[in-house]
Amino acid sequence: MSAKKPRGRPRKRTEEIRLRVTPEEKLAIKKLAKLARMSVTKLITLSAIEGRGPHIQQADPKLLDHLLRIGVNLNQIARSCNACARSGQTIDLLQVQMQLREIKRSLRAYAAPA
Repeated sequence: MSAKKPRGRPRKRTEEIRLRVTPEEKLAIKKLAKLARMSVTKLITLSAIEGRGPHIQQADPKLLDHLLRIGVNLNQIARSCNACARSGQTIDLLQVQMQLREIKRSLRAYAAPA
């Protein structure tokens, strides 16, 4: 059963429901609300009234590590280019392009379906 949303201005919540949980359950609920980027009230209301929990998508740790390494590589390329520009040296654009293509290839290889 789905509750109908009031039209117009949202109604102020004035009623309170008390709920007994274990310390572990309380911690789990707070953690889930934080992951979902919503208040505990919103989390419980969504779950109870609308019958659905929050959509939480966690990133693959391997992907995050891969993206971190790519970010470091891009930062090194930018620093090198900036250092060359400040010192008046010429920038080897062919080398920069090759490095960027390797990064692009690496991203595509990681993102390609297995």
